[in-house]
Amino acid sequence: MIEYIGPLALAGLAFLPKVQGKMSERKIIELYFKNTGFNLKRNKEVLWPEFWKKHMSPMFTRYDYNLPVGLEVEEGMADALSKALGYPVEVSGEKVMSIWIFKKRLPKQWNYKDLLPSEGWKIPIGLSYKGMIWHDFDEIPHMTVAGATRWGKTIFLKVLLTYLIEQHGDDVEFYIFDLKGGLAFNKFKSLKQVRGVAGDYKESSDLMDLITSDIKRDMSDFKLNDIENITDTDLPKRKFVIIDEAGELMKNKSMTDQEKKWVENCQRTMSYIARVSGGIGLRQIFCTQYPTGDVLDRQIKANSSAKISFRLENGTMSKVALDELGAEEIDTKGRAIYRTVDRHLVQVPYISREEMWSRLEEHVDVKAPAENGKGRENPIKFR
Repeated sequence: MIEYIGPLALAGLAFLPKVQGKMSERKIIELYFKNTGFNLKRNKEVLWPEFWKKHMSPMFTRYDYNLPVGLEVEEGMADALSKALGYPVEVSGEKVMSIWIFKKRLPKQWNYKDLLPSEGWKIPIGLSYKGMIWHDFDEIPHMTVAGATRWGKTIFLKVLLTYLIEQHGDDVEFYIFDLKGGLAFNKFKSLKQVRGVAGDYKESSDLMDLITSDIKRDMSDFKLNDIENITDTDLPKRKFVIIDEAGELMKNKSMTDQEKKWVENCQRTMSYIARVSGGIGLRQIFCTQYPTGDVLDRQIKANSSAKISFRLENGTMSKVALDELGAEEIDTKGRAIYRTVDRHLVQVPYISREEMWSRLEEHVDVKAPAENGKGRENPIKFR
């Protein structure tokens, strides 16, 4: 696992590689505890983690330890044990600390066609050491995605779009902001599930106005029907706002006054979506190549409990994107860190352009697409 190595973990590394191969995994783990002083002193008594059980599977071996009250897993432990044991390691838990030793490496690529259908509004994030990781948009409505160019961010977005359309073709809608010149998602205008694709400042501002109008209308319908959250109903529809390269929606000196107004409208609306729209079924995926405090608005970050990061240029960006180091050390395309309450290193599924459009072909609207969704009615139908 990619972890910061703290002072105690560094002390443990001084001897652990020398004993590898001469001792059992459990003894190496407990020698690490001893040499790093991973214990709790209470009065004159020294309390150590207490071995509870060992679990074995084809993918991993897990050692569980009961922790004395007040002793917490220290940062860097996973990386130290990984170097000592020769396998990727993950450490998690509070009252019970689990040390996962993974015996199989993550694949460098695996294909979309190998995915299985899911129930509800789940999407595949990727394969982790523990197996397949899914994200449920009804549990966590908003998500941020970071990653440098050509490391897998756009492929991930196309997997998300393809999977949601295949699973929910009649019940999903998208508003797409393709701020890299409109090259990646322009063709998606032809899909019946897409309300609009914006590629410049004015188009983005116009599409944000459409979203605001839709939010106000849906909120009014929810109030009339005394509904607080769409997940408490059997309403099937969900709407997704995908912003690919949100950094382009930042003001700069080269902009005209009008362009600055369009950008301000976009920034205001993105923050508004993150704060108020989850309950009515709107989900925002906010993506950027350069996660900085200026680009990743505090309100958007605070209301996006799911965070994904592919390779980033440095640790500062990783701290902004994930609230931790690690993304700067990713060395495989399509590999990412997915963080909610838990943290997973995953390899996301790969889909080629050809396969994607062979799957989406049946969803192409034979009529000319409405410009930014104008003229297309989409009332919520309450039962």
